[in-house]
Amino acid sequence: MQSLEMSSSTPISEDDTDRGTEGESTSTRNAITLDEMLSLHVGENGKAQLRHFLLSSMAWVPAVMLTLMSVFTERTPEWRCTSDDNTLCGIGGNVTDICSLGDDDWEWESKSASVVSEWDLVCNDAWKVTFADSMFFVGFFFGAGLLGQLADIKGRWVAMYMSLAIAATGAAASAASLGYWQYLIFKLPIGFGCGGVGVASFVLSTEPLGAKWRAFLGIATQYWWASGICFMSGVAAIVTEWRTLTFFFVFLTGTYAIFSSPLVKESPRWLLISGEVEKAHAILTTYAKVNDKTLPPEGLPPLVSILETPSSALK
Repeated sequence: MQSLEMSSSTPISEDDTDRGTEGESTSTRNAITLDEMLSLHVGENGKAQLRHFLLSSMAWVPAVMLTLMSVFTERTPEWRCTSDDNTLCGIGGNVTDICSLGDDDWEWESKSASVVSEWDLVCNDAWKVTFADSMFFVGFFFGAGLLGQLADIKGRWVAMYMSLAIAATGAAASAASLGYWQYLIFKLPIGFGCGGVGVASFVLSTEPLGAKWRAFLGIATQYWWASGICFMSGVAAIVTEWRTLTFFFVFLTGTYAIFSSPLVKESPRWLLISGEVEKAHAILTTYAKVNDKTLPPEGLPPLVSILETPSSALK
């Protein structure tokens, strides 16, 4: 009671009120949004962001290899008719309907060329090829949703590299499969991981950019997808055995992850939203130095917390 009375009886001068108001307004005025920070101090599309963009969006290359490798690993390779009966094989052995021949009347040019030739997935077993593709997209469906949520909860960096690890592990296991049903099971984690790569890579590569650059370079990420298709087509023309081709794509995925992960930083926008303002501030300071920006003597101004920023300022 005594302290309350003393408190209530202590006069507050107008100067004290003015100083308090001035301090609050100065603090509020100095704190800026992330987009303002990029525009005023860091740069919206400097060397640091471009390097980050190229490294993080390059994840689309291993993603396309692991997604579309079934075009080559599940193809129907060349085969030849081995019967001496000309009524079956015709002149030169050019019969076109493999299912019209007996099991002893034909053979694969290369048994290890694809899963189709290795496990004879033709005729009555041809449905198993499309079933394996369906299993991949079941995994893709759940991966896009769950790993997309992971990108919001644990960060874009974590989600992208975890997605690559899951997809590459599934692909390696599928290449080591002893039979079709094992191969089918491992198609699920391949699809699951691939479903998360695109979501996490896209936001990780574009969020450090200024507002006017995000849409433009966001579309440019698809050039990596197209480049990956061209590259894997050339590789598949040389590496014709499906297990070797799959392991090679896994190797390239691992190589990318090992060399890029130390260089790719977490999205400062996600760090700010997650309340890790100091980490976001440190990354932006590094970006500003790499972009040859002149920093204020006292350093970059403070960032506005997500709880204090209107949602429209973060878009």
